[in-house]
Order: sequence, then C-alpha cells, then structure tokens
Amino acid sequence: MIRGLIFDFDGLILETEGPDYQSWRELYEEYGCSLSLKMWAGLIGTAEHGFDPYAELEAQLGRPLDRADIRVRRRARYAELVAAESVLPGVLEYIADARRLELRLGIASSSSREWVVGHLERLGLMAHFHALVCCDDVQRTKPASDLYLSVLRVLGLDAKQVIALEDSPNGITAAKAAGLFCVAVPNDLTRDLPMENADLRLASLAALPLEAVLSRVSGRHRPALADPMVPDRPRASAVVLRDGGHSVLMVRHRRRDGTEYWQLPGGGVHNGEKVEDTVLRELREETGLEGRIVRFLFAIPYKYGISSTFLVEVDSRVEATLGSDPEEDGVDHHKLAGVAWLPPAELQDNPEIEQLLRVLRE
Repeated sequence: MIRGLIFDFDGLILETEGPDYQSWRELYEEYGCSLSLKMWAGLIGTAEHGFDPYAELEAQLGRPLDRADIRVRRRARYAELVAAESVLPGVLEYIADARRLELRLGIASSSSREWVVGHLERLGLMAHFHALVCCDDVQRTKPASDLYLSVLRVLGLDAKQVIALEDSPNGITAAKAAGLFCVAVPNDLTRDLPMENADLRLASLAALPLEAVLSRVSGRHRPALADPMVPDRPRASAVVLRDGGHSVLMVRHRRRDGTEYWQLPGGGVHNGEKVEDTVLRELREETGLEGRIVRFLFAIPYKYGISSTFLVEVDSRVEATLGSDPEEDGVDHHKLAGVAWLPPAELQDNPEIEQLLRVLRE
C-alpha cells in the first residue's frame, strides 16, 4: 500500500532548471559563444559536477575570464528568472490530495537546503512536507540513491510504500536505485532527455490525478500496457448516473466509415488544462449539461495514453441534449451522433463501462 510521496524540487515543484540553463546560455551569447543543451544536460538534477560551464566558456574563447564577476552577474539573472516562476501545474493538487489521503510527503533535492527551503517558504509550501533532504545532508547526490534513502528513513517508510516524482534522468536513476516506483514528469528542458527507466511518464502532474497514479501503482483497475511510458495525450470521462445507478449517460459517435459506438462523455485534456476541468468542459460540450465532480473513480489505458474517469453529478431537472465536439474529424475522425441514458450492463464491451461495473460492485 502506498503511504508516501517524494518530490524532486527543481523542475518538478518549481521551474528552476530552465532559468538556470537560460542564464548561462545568455552569458555565453554575450561572449559570442554557444552552450548546447547536450552539454548542459548532465548537470540537470545533480550536484555532481561533470561539466564546468566556466571552463567550457574559457575554452571556447581561448582565454581566462573573471569568474567572480561572471558568477555575480549570472546569479543575478538566474534569480530574476526564477522569481518570475510559480508552482508548476498539478503540484498543489497533488499535495492537497496527498494530505487528504493521509500520505506522508518528502522532498529529495540535489540543491542546497537554503535554496529549497527559501523557495518553499516563499511559495507557502514548507509546512506540507514531513521530510526534506538536500545536498547538504548526504555524501552523494543524484544519480546516487543517498537522497532517497535518507528521505525514506526520515519518513519511516519502506521503498515499496512510496512513489517518487522526478523530472530528469539523474533523478529517475536515483529513485529506481533506491527501489521506488518512479513517475517521470519532464519539463520543457528535460522533455527530450531519456526517461525510459521511469515506471510511468506524464506530460505534467495536472494530466493525471494522484488517485489515478495510486490506482496504477497498486495494480487495481490496471489492464496491461505494452509500453509503460504514457504518451502525452491524456483524456478524461464523466460518469453521470440516474435511476439508482441503473442508467448511465452515453454519447454516440459516428466514424468516417459510418460505424458507430457509445462512449462516456469525455475527451482530450488541453495544454495547461486540469483534468477535472476537462471532464466538465467535455460534458457541457457534448450533452449541454453543467456538472459537479463528486469523486475520482478510476484510470485506464487507451490507445493514446491514460483516461481518467470521474463520477459527476448534474441537475436531474435538466435534460441532456446532443451538443458538438470542437475536435470533430480530429485524431479519431468521428462526429457526435446521439445522446442517451443506457443500462451499464448492456455496454460491457466498452472498457470504461466494464471498469465502472467493477467499481460499482465494490
């Protein structure tokens, strides 16, 4: 049973890695030089210095520089860029859901304690975490497992009871070396770096609710996936019931070849959109109904990623009407063809309804 979450900090809670790289890249450009992401990538998520940006800049110029002056100017620019950043999408929701579920929270960061604590206090997040281990507290930072093992000791939990949330290959390596299930949540800087060692990959924490991740880790409601890395096309569906659960609201879709099928109201999560907002938007677009989310039900794989399903309550006095789908003729080349209340038992060939029936039986 999962009893805790361990967050990385830089690039996972707060976007600091992009500003760090940007401040150095701007400095290189000031001298007519270039700093590629390939050179920089090894520094992401670790304090183990394999690449020296000062030495590289001097090598490209062919002469020594006043490193103290560069350090002051570069750090000032870095601080300016980071100050403009806010908490990354989905982080606050994960923290709130974890606290509601009574999970213990920790941070494993290769940065200094002063750096991490300063930002957590500025963002009003410090009080939510039960454990914080930084580079000051261990002999080796990521990709070594020391940070994660130390957080586990402070939390009093076993590795099998905890999920790690990471944005970089170094962090993923550290989490897996400590024996944790690791969710990769790459940011703009790390999106193209290798993440194949992660157990699950999300476009952002806003793309999949925490309870859906917990469901996948526990193995409940989890059909097998050929590829455990989730593509960046999450979707969400609404379960609207009436007649004591004997009828469920369904939308009929017509493919370009004329064949039709029934599906729960739902669709793809837009960039920057919370999955909960997607559920209500799709319900409104497809059926004309305004809804209120009651609770998360389950998450299942579909051909483009993970679909999250929520129980939604609507005004029983308002009738559903067939709406329109702004994404008609998109990825699936379909049009909306009808809307109806149907008995779930007659729709068991639909994977979402099959899963819904399991949940209702529980």
